[in-house]
Amino acid sequence: MNATGARRPYYLAVHLAAHGHRVTVLTTAPTGPPMWSPPLEGITVVYRPRSVTQRDLGWFQRFITKTHHRAPPGLWKRMLGFLGDMILPVHHHMRWDVTPDELEQLCGRSDVVLASGPAWAAVQTAADIAKAWNATFLVDQRDPWNTVIPGVSLRCLNWHGDGITGYFRSKRMLRLEERILDQAHGITAASPAYLQNALTISPHDHSLTVLNGMVSPVRTDRKPLKGRFTLFYAGRLYEEQAWQAVIQVFDDIHVHHPDIASELQLHVLGGISDTPAIGAALKACGARTGMIHVVPDVGRDTLAEVAGKANLLLSLICEGNTGQIPLKLVDYLSFGRPTLLFGETKGIQHEILERTCTGIMVKDAPDLKAFLINAVEKWQAGIDIPYDPDQEALREWSNEVQVRKWRQWIIEVDRSRRA
Repeated sequence: MNATGARRPYYLAVHLAAHGHRVTVLTTAPTGPPMWSPPLEGITVVYRPRSVTQRDLGWFQRFITKTHHRAPPGLWKRMLGFLGDMILPVHHHMRWDVTPDELEQLCGRSDVVLASGPAWAAVQTAADIAKAWNATFLVDQRDPWNTVIPGVSLRCLNWHGDGITGYFRSKRMLRLEERILDQAHGITAASPAYLQNALTISPHDHSLTVLNGMVSPVRTDRKPLKGRFTLFYAGRLYEEQAWQAVIQVFDDIHVHHPDIASELQLHVLGGISDTPAIGAALKACGARTGMIHVVPDVGRDTLAEVAGKANLLLSLICEGNTGQIPLKLVDYLSFGRPTLLFGETKGIQHEILERTCTGIMVKDAPDLKAFLINAVEKWQAGIDIPYDPDQEALREWSNEVQVRKWRQWIIEVDRSRRA
């Protein structure tokens, strides 16, 4: 419960416990200082480290995974890795070494087992536990496991490699997901498109879109700090995002509009990416122009305060993905400042900002450059960007509204299954 992905199941667990349900959470043991330390009253938490081998593997499976773990980098290790991906449980090197009997002795059987993924190894473990306990099994997809419809894919989540080995990995992953979803009694997902994708893989009568909700109340009293016009970006950097266009715009403004450049800056908070070249390019642009600052992440408690001092909250679309609702965009809704959405793919993020009246959409580099120059000139004249969100539309995005709906659905599915 120490990462961003844990936020969604955590608030469900809190809500369930507050309404008298016995709640047990199985999660990964922390390996360092926690990124987030929320209260856990009323929740039993069982921590298990990730293990290279697990007791539920057969002798040959254990032999393969141990040999792969010990092998030096090279062709032999890659061959063993491919073999493991074909015959071992999903993400076998990231599984918990835990059995249903062990959990039952620790905290008793549960009537409902709910797995939130990624990670998909945890979902497969949950499926095994639910089967052993004859429990109602529910799967929640924060992101898609495999993609079978357009507009929901992200390379860092759904790419299984190139060539023939990538082909066979993709086929096996899809078969595993289909098998596990077929075992589930109901499916939830964090966006309508993600739910449609899961139901295309495994049709279900019981399904629900549960949005990631705003945890903090919507702030309406935030004003940007005086000084440079500041854009704020928090979270992961994806290769599908048009960061090169952003860098091009800042370089161009630096060279051709020095009066604007001296009054404009972008703060990138965290800058984590599976593609390190993105962060390196942003830092290099910052060194050239003095306009981009990649700074370490801050705790969740101070994130809203830092963002509330910016003029604009920057969000970049993952091009080609029309169904993603980034958690950062949900957080931005409550931060009390307008969002600047940049990218050419029009999808659900545009619909959210239009419905809630919380942002501005810009599609390409020329439009972004023109918009920023105009915004900075107005800022220099003492005119801030108008911000008047639709409070009624924002209520749908309350975390309390979403987890209440989720709890009611869980109860209905469990009752239906036992009827």
